[in-house]
This record gives sequence, structure tokens and C-alpha cells, in this order.
Amino acid sequence: MPISQTNPENQAYQGVVDHLMGLYRGKISQRKAHEAARNLIGFCQLLLEIKSQNS
Repeated sequence: MPISQTNPENQAYQGVVDHLMGLYRGKISQRKAHEAARNLIGFCQLLLEIKSQNS
């Protein structure tokens, strides 16, 4: 099943992937860009959890 590009979360995720590809000027594969995007999003989620616990 294809990922819906109309979903705001999917658009944001694809934006992160596209931005990473741009940063590396296409020198990383799509697979690596997706892996990096997932890692970055996971890191951000962890930071938000820590912030929430400290509030």
C-alpha cells in the first residue's frame, strides 16, 4: 500500500528525507536518507519525552 502524501505527518517525514538528500547533495542513497530521517525523528521524540518528564 503506498504511503499517502496528503497526510501531514507523511509530508513532514518526506520533507526531512528530501532535506537530508539536499544536505548531502545526493551523495547518500534514498535508503540511507530514510534511515537518517527515522533516527532524527526518534531522537526528537526522545528529547520531547525528557522535556515532558522534567516539566
